[in-house]
Formats: sequence, structure tokens, C-alpha cells
Amino acid sequence: MMNLRDIPRPGPGQFICVPGCLHLLEEKLKRFRLPVIISGQKSYRAFVRHYPGKVPYPLLRYDGSCSHENIRAIAERIPAPCDCILAIGGGKVLDTAKAVAAQLNIDYVTIPTQLGTCAAYTPLSVIYYPDHRIKGGEHYERAAYLCLADLNLLVHSPKEYLLGGIGDSLAKWYEADAAIRQMQTPPTALTAAGLEIAAQIRNLLLEYSGQAIAAIEAQRLNQGFEYCAQAILGLGGMVGGLSGRTARVAGAHAIHDAMSQLAETHVYQHGVKVAYGILVQLAAEENYAEIERLLPYFARHGFPRRLADLSVNFEKEQKMALIAAIAASEKQSFRLALPRCSPELILKAIKYLEQLD
Repeated sequence: MMNLRDIPRPGPGQFICVPGCLHLLEEKLKRFRLPVIISGQKSYRAFVRHYPGKVPYPLLRYDGSCSHENIRAIAERIPAPCDCILAIGGGKVLDTAKAVAAQLNIDYVTIPTQLGTCAAYTPLSVIYYPDHRIKGGEHYERAAYLCLADLNLLVHSPKEYLLGGIGDSLAKWYEADAAIRQMQTPPTALTAAGLEIAAQIRNLLLEYSGQAIAAIEAQRLNQGFEYCAQAILGLGGMVGGLSGRTARVAGAHAIHDAMSQLAETHVYQHGVKVAYGILVQLAAEENYAEIERLLPYFARHGFPRRLADLSVNFEKEQKMALIAAIAASEKQSFRLALPRCSPELILKAIKYLEQLD
């Protein structure tokens, strides 16, 4: 049997990412007997502010952890007639709801309320321990029945989530390109297509991030915001969806996962830490020219370039060594970018970034 991680998963049954599309929700949910909402406090308030009708569905809150413990607790509270989970929120809410739907073997609909990741598009969850240390990823048989991404709602979301989504999505190219170059056989047509999409994401973000940030600051749509939203949610999910585990994560995400062990980094968005991981991966590859090309972009938009930018200020030597050791482990994805990576190699890369002006 093929592992779900290796099977192409193009995306939701329907992906609607335009201004004002929340008005379609009631019509789209008519085929279900009892949808049940899973959301958080802030995300649900954001949804209600922009939803044009009444919300007649039961509501359950998640606890912010996206942990197996909370997933089980919510699943036990879902009323028996429920045949669809309506997931409303950011990455952890959506990942929690997807896991609950998988446990109950029912459909789910995603409504993202911010642009931090491509979680609204992908049939997988990143699972954490209750204390917010990362635990692992899970893949599901069902993709979303519908992803409804209303740009009018999203342009009112917090800027820090957009920055996280930009960082996470920018990594798609650098991780996919490195991983595919390490393959022993030529990539399949789908894998090659995933890499082309990753390149398109990189190009869109490098050109339009400034416009997207300006749009969210002014809470007014522009073309750059629409391009970046579609790149983060849709194109971002398609890269791993087409290419499977080959192009889903590599060095940058391994650095994120390692940094999740440091409590001081928990306040930073997933994608912001992944953005820092891009630089570490490039330094480990000795691709210093690309680092120099990216540094002005990082500086312009406030992405971290050193550990101090992520509040890692004390016991830095020990913490650099810890990050390097975890990221280089057999269980981590850094080896997809550099099969012979070692703690020493990654530590050298981190130290290289520390000394840059």
C-alpha cells in the first residue's frame, strides 16, 4: 500500500478565493445534515464580522494546541448526526478540525481567517504536544470538500500572520529545489510541475509582498494582496500536493521544528521561523550568493536573519548546538536537502548567519 505522504493530493474539491465569497457558504452546506463548527475565539469573531447571514450551526472551541489530547476531546463532543466539520480559523484550528473530521470519517470545509500557512488547502495536520512543542505530521484520506477563502475577511487579518504565510510559502522553492536535486532518478512530471509552481510562488512573493503588506495595513484589497493570498493558500498547497513528500519540506522546516523546542520562539509565527530556516539551509549548502540576494528582502519586510531576531539571546551557544543537533537528526527533513548533513555542518551555517552585518 502506498503511503499517503507519497500520493499526489491536488487539493480541495472546490477552492474559492475571491472577495465576498462567504455569501456562498449556506448554499454550499445544504447537502449536509448537521455541520458543526470548530474555531477559536478570535478567528470566530473575525468570521462573524464578515459573514452576511446567521450562523445556525453548533460551535466547539479548540484550546490553541492542535494536540492529540484536544483533538480527542473535541471529537468526543461532536453530536452524532454531524456529517461535516466547518473549520474556521488559522493553521492550528484548521489542522485540529481536519484531524477531528478524520477521526469521525466525515467531510470538512475550511474557512481561513488569516494567511499564515496553506493549512486550509492541504489534507494534513501538524500535531503539537500540549506545551506547543512539535510532535509530527498526519495525513488524511479525505481532502477538504470546500475551501472558502474570502479576501474581504483576509485583508482585515493581522499582518504578522501574512508575514508568516509569506515566509512559509517562500520556503517552498528553496526546499523543493534542494530536495529534487538530491533525487537519484529524474523527477516525475507531477514532481516537476510542483517545482515550477514553487518557482512561481517565489517570484510572486518577491514581487508583490510589499503590495500585500500595504493592503493589510490599509485593510484595502489590491492586486498584490490577491496574488499573495492565492500563492500562500492555493499554490503553496499544490507544491506538496503534486510532488508528495519529495518537495513538501526540507532544511528550512527542520530548523523550525528544532526551534520549537525553545520556549522563547513560541511567540513567533511558524512561517517566520521557517523563513529563518531558509537562510540556514542556504548557508549549509554554501549558496552564499542567494543569501545576499535575499537579505535586502528580509530586512525590508522584517524577517529574522539572526537568532536574536527570534528572541534567542541567552545561552546562545548551547541553543545553537541544540537546534543543529535536532535539525540534523535522522527523523528530520534537513537530510532531504543535504543527505550528508551533520550537527557540525548546520551549526557552522547558523554561525555564518550570526556574523553577517
